[in-house]
Amino acid sequence: CFLERCADWVLPYWAGRQECPADEAFIPRAQSGLAYNQTNRNWTVVGPAPGSGMTGAGSIHRGRGWPGATVDPRGMITPFRGGWSLDFWLDIDGELYTPMQAQSL
Repeated sequence: CFLERCADWVLPYWAGRQECPADEAFIPRAQSGLAYNQTNRNWTVVGPAPGSGMTGAGSIHRGRGWPGATVDPRGMITPFRGGWSLDFWLDIDGELYTPMQAQSL
């Protein structure tokens, strides 16, 4: 699985929770190599409401009609469906702070 090969990476909030056996969001994958968000799909859509007549950045992306960017509960922004994401980290005096590792925001 991709996530197992990246054990030294800082994972997105959903991936860290879903991969941790001590977390209530944990889902064992067995022999499946798939790694996709199955438990933390509580994102907020940022952009025009569907049917509003307004166009958002996502409305022109590959004709998918995506209403806009999504933001996860820890602030990670995904501008386009199926695309890259932007997360925010802080380095304070050599100590890395990430949303995944924070106890609360």
